[in-house]
Amino acid sequence: MAAKTLATGLDAGAVTATAPYYERRGGGEGVSPSPLAYAAFTPPLAPAAVRLLVFFLKDDALHAACDAAVDALRAALPARAAFHASLPSGRHMTVFQTSHPQCLWPGVGTSSVPPPGAPTAGAVSAEVAAARALAAATRPPRLIAHSIVLAPSGTLVLLLTEGGGGEAGGVVASLRAAAAAALPGCPVRQPAIMHVTLGRVLTELRVEEAREAAAAAARAVAAARGLGFTPAALTHVCEATFATVQGPRVDAPWGHG
Repeated sequence: MAAKTLATGLDAGAVTATAPYYERRGGGEGVSPSPLAYAAFTPPLAPAAVRLLVFFLKDDALHAACDAAVDALRAALPARAAFHASLPSGRHMTVFQTSHPQCLWPGVGTSSVPPPGAPTAGAVSAEVAAARALAAATRPPRLIAHSIVLAPSGTLVLLLTEGGGGEAGGVVASLRAAAAAALPGCPVRQPAIMHVTLGRVLTELRVEEAREAAAAAARAVAAARGLGFTPAALTHVCEATFATVQGPRVDAPWGHG
């Protein structure tokens, strides 16, 4: 991802596709965009239409390193560029998506047809029960910071590896496979890597501007590399605002220390 951004800049189509999920209150340069609540989408999404399983980042040293990368990238952007930085309290790694805003799934439950985007009766409680069962049968993974990169989509991401296991054979991969088996019918759109979104560039950049921003963020990675954290729980979230994990949540405790 980092090499592609440095070579060819940002993917204008990807940046343009994400920008409508944010609004720039007040307009003008230097105004930070705010993510839209799903109720403000066109058409509006029903409450609990978007649901996911996540790990929250809870390590102070790693948060500080991420803050430095965000600040470095922001300082390197041209004044006309819009950039949204994820709140530290919302930094998370998505494990599994039971219903995505671009691929909604009503879930398990009754056979009645709900309004578009609304979960069926019992869907949320069934997902929470599945999350609890998954966590109870799993040891908590140790996640290690690998790098911080500006992806061609304009997303600034903290890339993670797993201590004692890789993408294919670690705890996270097993959890994702178990979630898919426990919740058949969930969206095929699932995360392929382990990452935490730190922010998004929402303005098309010239290639040289993207290179400068990517290089600035990369220079801050030394402070993050090798830092790790163990998620306190597997958390089910009914997300109310795009990409923020704000909304009702239930923590599912691990069954093995």
